[in-house]
Amino acid sequence: MRPGTTIAILLFAVLGSLTTVALADVYVVDQQLPLMGQEEVDPVSDTIIWDILIPFSGFIGLIVLGLVCGKINENNHLKRLKQRESQSRDVLVTEIKSYPFHSSHPQAPPPAVYIGEVVIAADYLKTFLASLRNIFGGEVKSFTILLERARREAVLRIVEQARTAGYNAVCNVRFETTAIGLAGSVAVVAAGTAYYRNP
Repeated sequence: MRPGTTIAILLFAVLGSLTTVALADVYVVDQQLPLMGQEEVDPVSDTIIWDILIPFSGFIGLIVLGLVCGKINENNHLKRLKQRESQSRDVLVTEIKSYPFHSSHPQAPPPAVYIGEVVIAADYLKTFLASLRNIFGGEVKSFTILLERARREAVLRIVEQARTAGYNAVCNVRFETTAIGLAGSVAVVAAGTAYYRNP
């Protein structure tokens, strides 16, 4: 999505919400101060329309904001992950329990355990689509991408801690995933043993 299109959609959503609120204020004033000689209209039907229109416009505004802002945040995060992963290619990451190519040099730092934690929240659109998927069943692909981002972020935090401490390899990487109280939020905890390997 081009930046110009994104900004246009965002402005449209904000202006739509502001217009709805302004019209609602005009309607309230009009009901409170009827013009002289004007027959009073039945407020029941108008009230029903406004009671439906205002929440619906707010819902649509949240969907549009979730689509625009959520997509921007997701793309930016994926770009940052790719850049950081390319900068950390010199660190060997494995899930095996032993120490591949472990260096026996006396000055090599001893192995140490590092933990990476991350909590990522889904935007309103992903949460809404996931609730629809709960009705019909099937894979929630939007949350699959969310889990992938959280897993990659947790591993990168381990790798960056290990590099800062002078290690160049991480083994025995394990993951724990859980949902937290916030709707659509996922927490991933990754743990791994950092050690120094032969270059």
